[in-house]
Amino acid sequence: MKIGIVSDNHGRPFSTLGNIDLLFHAGDFYGHEKNPFGQWETIQPGDLGIACPVYAVKGNHDYADPANFFSGSRDLSEKCQQIAPGLFVVGVGWHGERFYDLPNESDIEPVCKQALEDCGRKMIAGDRSILLSHYGVIAPDAVATHVNSVYSALTRIALVLKPALIVQGHVHEWAGMSCFYAGATCIFAGPEPVVINLSE
Repeated sequence: MKIGIVSDNHGRPFSTLGNIDLLFHAGDFYGHEKNPFGQWETIQPGDLGIACPVYAVKGNHDYADPANFFSGSRDLSEKCQQIAPGLFVVGVGWHGERFYDLPNESDIEPVCKQALEDCGRKMIAGDRSILLSHYGVIAPDAVATHVNSVYSALTRIALVLKPALIVQGHVHEWAGMSCFYAGATCIFAGPEPVVINLSE
């Protein structure tokens, strides 16, 4: 399965992904308040040249959906969704009232709890998962130097789920990096898309 991964494009188009089976968007599709979606008035995944399913979580800039991107994709904030037999995507996304609102641990904790409850209803023993989050599960160098970059609730959900893959966005300086955590490959998404192959 070929998966495109992107985040934090902030209203700007991202480069073509070629022939992919699905796309993960790890949040911050929209830009700042004064120019939330650049030149677009409305945008749907098909308008981006994406013909595959799009799975997304909301970031702090996605407090509204004026271009209907999230309503046109599968918004997984607080949800678990099966994408293949025995393979699920678990989403953690959050937004406040304005783009500059960043979550506290007390904001992320109930989102993680809801996502885990949804997993409990849908997943069975032996199923695999992918954790898709706008916010940080782990820092690439294990030292979080960016404010509001890593959340213990997300670290705990990764330890419970033992995902095959972790995709996270938000911290632009980490875009394009990867590391291993709790047996999973962790990809730090950014505005330049990457394509990975995941065995089903």
